[in-house]
Amino acid sequence: MDSHGEVIALIGGGRIPLSPSRAASEKPVYIYIHDVEIRDASKLWGLDTYEVDIELKKLIGENIRCAIIGPAGKNLVSITGIFFDVRPDGPRVAGRCGMGAVMDSKNLKAIAVKGSSKVEVENLPSLRGYFHQ
Repeated sequence: MDSHGEVIALIGGGRIPLSPSRAASEKPVYIYIHDVEIRDASKLWGLDTYEVDIELKKLIGENIRCAIIGPAGKNLVSITGIFFDVRPDGPRVAGRCGMGAVMDSKNLKAIAVKGSSKVEVENLPSLRGYFHQ
C-alpha cells in the first residue's frame, strides 16, 4: 500500500465525512486523528518538514504517520507538495496541484494519524460519485 493509503487506513474506527472545509483556522493548527483533535501548531510554524516530523513524534509518539507542509506551503507556492513519511525512509510527496498551499490557506501545518481499526465510509455511493466527477 502506498503512503497515502496507509495514512487513510490508519485513521480507523471513525467515519470519513464528505464535507470539505471551505473555512480556514484562525491560527496555525495540525490535525491529530485518534479520537479526532485539532491542536495548536504555532510552535511548528516556520519549521521544515523534517523538523515538524521530529516534533510531532516527540509530542504524540513514534507510532504515528504524518502529512506535513513545509516553508513553500507557508509561502503559498503554487506547486508546493504535502510530505508523507518524512522519517526514516521518506519522504514521499504529493506534489501536484499545490495541495500544500491549500493546507496552508487553511492554517493546517500537518495531519498526524494513529490507529489500527478498519475505516468505515459513512456514505460510500457519495464517495464513489465524488471520484467520478
